[in-house]
Amino acid sequence: MAEEAQQKTDTHRRIHPAWRILLAVALVAVTVMASISMVYHRTVTLVVDGEKKQVGTYSQTVGEALESLGYKAATGDRVEPSLETQLGANTTITYQQKRPFTVEIHSGYGKRAKVERVSIITTAYTVEEALKEVKAVRPSYGINVAPDKRIPTNGLSIEAIVPRTIWLTDFGKKPVRIRVGAFTVRDALAKLGTPLRSTDDVTPDPDADLLPNMKIKVVRHGDMMKDRVITLKPFEKILKDPSQLAGIRTIVKRGKPGQAVLTERLVFDKKGRIVKRILIKRVVTVKPGRSTVKVGSQPVDAVWDRLAQCEAGGNWAINTGNGFFGGLQFTQGTWEAHGGRAYAPRADLATREEQITVAKRVQASQGWGAWPACTSSMGLR
Repeated sequence: MAEEAQQKTDTHRRIHPAWRILLAVALVAVTVMASISMVYHRTVTLVVDGEKKQVGTYSQTVGEALESLGYKAATGDRVEPSLETQLGANTTITYQQKRPFTVEIHSGYGKRAKVERVSIITTAYTVEEALKEVKAVRPSYGINVAPDKRIPTNGLSIEAIVPRTIWLTDFGKKPVRIRVGAFTVRDALAKLGTPLRSTDDVTPDPDADLLPNMKIKVVRHGDMMKDRVITLKPFEKILKDPSQLAGIRTIVKRGKPGQAVLTERLVFDKKGRIVKRILIKRVVTVKPGRSTVKVGSQPVDAVWDRLAQCEAGGNWAINTGNGFFGGLQFTQGTWEAHGGRAYAPRADLATREEQITVAKRVQASQGWGAWPACTSSMGLR
């Protein structure tokens, strides 16, 4: 037994040195290849026409990565970042292939009907985005496809129409003259943000061509959810101003108004008139700014002293002989017509308080215009 063990040991020792070298080289090669794989394999995010997916690649640049994934970028295609950009960890590649897009724009009617054809090459993949590049088509124009319709790489042709004037009766209100870009009655109502529902009645037929000066009447049945945009007043920072009379407001800094969208449930009667609005949701889309406002804090009675100062130098007993009497310069007729003789024959013979009492009656019937020059300079008119 000892002799057999010795023979095995001798055999192991007799492994040729060359084999040992080859074995070592092989181990090193495997290690290096594994390291290279770890170093050069990357995960990138590929966004093609808005569709996002994560893919693995051994490529070094954006261009190589696209080609390895079956996309051959050509001049005019949108590639971000550029083809030569080295890939990093978690690189996002955006690729949009150029494609033809054509719009036939309809304007006029009858003998004045006209069609203008505009063709462009775009990398936009939806109609809505592509139309932003067609200056001849304005947002108010109607189109014959959904705005989010995708444009295939072999191109798309659509139609657009300029706005037409119609007379619309809806929500039980009086007819309203309005301009809208649409091919049919149904499209017009959708364009106006009040799409036709299966429970609603409309004349003429909803699929009738929209004609200039067409009269459309809609009668709504059943509750309806509708959004309404409202303007929000700016917040106010109030500063008391003792130099101004109470109630006098002066805007020092005007804040910008905000905006909110109200989602409401509309309830209709049998004639299609709105009889109730139920607020479902309120979303502030533009936060209002802040205005700085000075508000007068001087007691209201003090206005008469200021007015007397302006009219008569503050002298309540003045009689200049020019037909005006007292601190507030009453004419005799005005004094008597407003009950002044209950206090004194003339205003200059009455007390300050009595003159103010009569003056308040004058102001109530004639406004501050009874003292035009002074009240204007005081900011009361």
